[in-house]
Amino acid sequence: MTFADRLDLAATMATMFLAIGTALLVAVTWRTAIAAERNAKLAAREYSLLRRPMAIVKWGHAPSRNDLSLYLSGEVTEVAGVRTRLHSLIAKAKPSTSGPVETVSEPGAMLYGDFATYPFLLSWIEPQDWLVDAAEIPRNADFVVAQIEIRLVISVADPEATQETWLLTGMLTYDPRQERYVMPTMTAECVSEREPVARRSRIVDPVRRAWNRWWDSVC
Repeated sequence: MTFADRLDLAATMATMFLAIGTALLVAVTWRTAIAAERNAKLAAREYSLLRRPMAIVKWGHAPSRNDLSLYLSGEVTEVAGVRTRLHSLIAKAKPSTSGPVETVSEPGAMLYGDFATYPFLLSWIEPQDWLVDAAEIPRNADFVVAQIEIRLVISVADPEATQETWLLTGMLTYDPRQERYVMPTMTAECVSEREPVARRSRIVDPVRRAWNRWWDSVC
């Protein structure tokens, strides 16, 4: 083998080793990127589970009338900055002039800020002559039209998240001075927590997460 042949062989082997090294580098980079993406998704999921869901009720315009019926519209809105599932809603009104009314729904709706909300409607029979009674009360007092109670069952949008029951209460009143309705200001309280669909273990879950991280690093 001549010296020139040896140079050609060395160049060929160098090119081959460079190609193999490049391929290995690409494979390692790809695996690292995949593992990083999986870890980021896992961390984001864990972070979302740690965050507590919170929802409020925003009321629409002043109640509208149709013959003897009074209509009160609102929407459930998420305010914690985390995607939240609305499992059920029970909206109750206890008018001062008639019997209680109730709206019940189990929408399974997704809530997220002002982009994904859930509307609902309360209506009841309200006689026209109640305005006469409202005009007779002291001018510095408001007439209580109805007690409002809304019960929400919500959770972070994850199958393992705990479902929480929130109770929101307020009053719809009528201001005789301005001759207008005053929309309820709701107060919220978490009244109970329900067990998650799948129980989470303080012992098993950390081991499972460590296993998932190790598996992601080698796969």
